[in-house]
Amino acid sequence: MKKKQGFLDDEDKVDAVARKVRTSLL
Repeated sequence: MKKKQGFLDDEDKVDAVARKVRTSLL
């Protein structure tokens, strides 16, 4: 369960970075 939460956290980070990159590109 702890590992799963870590994965979710990583995904959230990736999502946030992707959003930032998309906004700067736009």
